[in-house]
Amino acid sequence: GETGTSLTYNSNFFQDSFNEQSGSLWISDLALHYYRGQSRRMGPFFGIDYDLAHFYYEDEELREGREPFEHAFSAFVGANGARTSVTLSGGYYDDNGNDINQQSLDRETVGRSSKNYNIDLSAQRDVGRGSVTAGLAYRLQDFGEGQPGVVDDLKDWEGTLGWSHTPLS
Repeated sequence: GETGTSLTYNSNFFQDSFNEQSGSLWISDLALHYYRGQSRRMGPFFGIDYDLAHFYYEDEELREGREPFEHAFSAFVGANGARTSVTLSGGYYDDNGNDINQQSLDRETVGRSSKNYNIDLSAQRDVGRGSVTAGLAYRLQDFGEGQPGVVDDLKDWEGTLGWSHTPLS
């Protein structure tokens, strides 16, 4: 398990050019992890993670109407053979709309809570001095009903294909 706390100051919490509002935000979090098996050794492996975060705005006006808790749960299961590994993972993230990671903010979704789901399947095969990797992922960001403004749910599929080569080993 892990725990932590931090204080963040932002001069414009809502990323709004007409109604800038600054304030401080305390974030406290607790993370619990359980892993069994090793993802680099032959055989099965799996793991689960749970994260709980509490957001506290010092300004009462900023705090109003915001859910203070966020939850995230993820799990993975996989198996390694002599040269091939396959992993299936999934997750659920109950986003309370308090995201302050400025680099990942989507202006359409700032300040909106959502239920986020994802499932990923990937496989890796060792070949010569490298490996080939393929993966497929589905993600859903469900904004639910009754939120201010109209925001459609965000859905996407993602496919990856990669090759790595190590010239010296």
